[in-house]
Amino acid sequence: MVSASQAEIVVNSVQSRGAHMCNLSGMAEAMSGGWRYTERIDGVGDCQLDILIGEDRSVRMVDRDWTCKAYHCGARAAFDHIEFAPSSERGC
Repeated sequence: MVSASQAEIVVNSVQSRGAHMCNLSGMAEAMSGGWRYTERIDGVGDCQLDILIGEDRSVRMVDRDWTCKAYHCGARAAFDHIEFAPSSERGC
């Protein structure tokens, strides 16, 4: 976390048996229930990726219109619906 209102995020997700990936990094702003990454992509639109933190410490990503997917993911990968249950958390 950079400050109480900003965090540096890095998302590297390998999907579909390792053949397709999503990769994104940058600064996210604090929002109610998590963080929001926003990026203007020329010729594509505004990528807005929400990283939502549940009361049970679960993490879920939401790319509402799939604009982030169009620029940061391969053909069969997407950010939307990536979820991590609290049971998948590992210590450092």
